[in-house]
Amino acid sequence: MRATGETYRPGLRVLMEHQWSVNPEYRTALRRSTAVGAVVMALEVGVRLVAAATLPVAVALPLLQVQSVVVWVGMGLLLRRAMVRAARRGTPAAERHVTA
Repeated sequence: MRATGETYRPGLRVLMEHQWSVNPEYRTALRRSTAVGAVVMALEVGVRLVAAATLPVAVALPLLQVQSVVVWVGMGLLLRRAMVRAARRGTPAAERHVTA
């Protein structure tokens, strides 16, 4: 498993690998987040196809750019929240390394 964000938070990959190895709730949350992300991306593709087919180009392009930003930022925030919660729930207090 490779984590992104090492530039902004040194040791993040080690922390995530530790959580993966000791915390079943973390693994479940990460798998669930992956499935939700796949569904959201499939829905976004559907919306893009409908918008591209029905809206004028001058309207569709800016709308779809905003849509992408909103979807990716929203998914990133939800993923972070899910991972922090899972790490806190599944790890004994003495081993917690995650700060919100």
